Amino acid sequence: MTPEETRFFESVDGYARTRHECFLAEMTFHNEERGYFLCFRPLRISDDLIKRLQGCSSENLEKNLSAVFASRYLTIPTQDVRAAGKLQQLPSSLIHQLDAELAKLKAGDDSVRGAEH
Repeated sequence: MTPEETRFFESVDGYARTRHECFLAEMTFHNEERGYFLCFRPLRISDDLIKRLQGCSSENLEKNLSAVFASRYLTIPTQDVRAAGKLQQLPSSLIHQLDAELAKLKAGDDSVRGAEH
């Protein structure tokens, strides 16, 4: 990773942990045109989910386990990563994107497993 990518990763990970109770698990550069793919995962499993898992039947186990493996994939333009790395702060457009997408992960939205935006 370049120094700019490292600063970007640390900034986004810190923001996700602080504001959305999740972490940046992966950051992969695809190409200049498509940018970077980011994968976020929840920091912890809720007590409610643990109770549901303990009481669920084998038929419902797969559905309830999906929250354990929840993830949210985002595509971030290359220029946003570079700018944020240089400025050492996240642009407001990226913060809005993170807030909109990571709130779904934190809320346990059923559509988050493997979702990419």
